[in-house]
Amino acid sequence: MGSIPVKRLRQAGVLELLLALANEADGGRGDGQSPAAATSPEKDIADMDLEDLVNAALMDDDE
Repeated sequence: MGSIPVKRLRQAGVLELLLALANEADGGRGDGQSPAAATSPEKDIADMDLEDLVNAALMDDDE
């Protein structure tokens, strides 16, 4: 997944979906940390590389 360019994910219409899933998976932070550990959700997501975003989007806490 990390080898797919972000531009290509955006063109395919999945980048926004992955970002949304990453936000849902961890309460909107995109970092996998507990709510008490969150500092700035926007900064945390912005600092994530593609692999981190994909991993966060695919992580399922319900299992």
